[in-house]
Amino acid sequence: MEGWRDFFVAEVGAAAAFAGLLFVSLSVNQARILNLSALPERGLQALSSIFLVFALGSIALVPDQGPKLFGAEAFAVVVLQVVILTWLQIASFRITDRPYRRRSITTSVVGQAASWAFLIGSALLMVRTDWLGLAWYAPGVILAFFFAGATSWVLLIEINR
Repeated sequence: MEGWRDFFVAEVGAAAAFAGLLFVSLSVNQARILNLSALPERGLQALSSIFLVFALGSIALVPDQGPKLFGAEAFAVVVLQVVILTWLQIASFRITDRPYRRRSITTSVVGQAASWAFLIGSALLMVRTDWLGLAWYAPGVILAFFFAGATSWVLLIEINR
């Protein structure tokens, strides 16, 4: 785990920065977002993905825990995220206007892929005696930040086109 400490410190900081960007996006265009179907749910989906990276990084930085304990803690958080994200995505898809559904599905797949990368990594940590499962966290973080960044872009810029 020692080699991963800097990674998790960086990801916790990056997640905080992304959360700030998302909150600025939401506050600057709040009235417009609330008037368009599915955009509040998309904002919450992005926020939940950012929170997942923040939570996993925070759990990873707790000292003196082995891979099995960390994997179990992370697995519980990720399962909760998958349930919440799936519920939000289904709700969002149901109210998204037909022309925008393809985009909604595309972003949903990216958000789910991030969560599932964390889920696979956490499961590997629980069943192995090494830290190999952490290799799944890097793509999970990249996908989660891509998902949150794309959603922030939509809520900040694209909404005004």
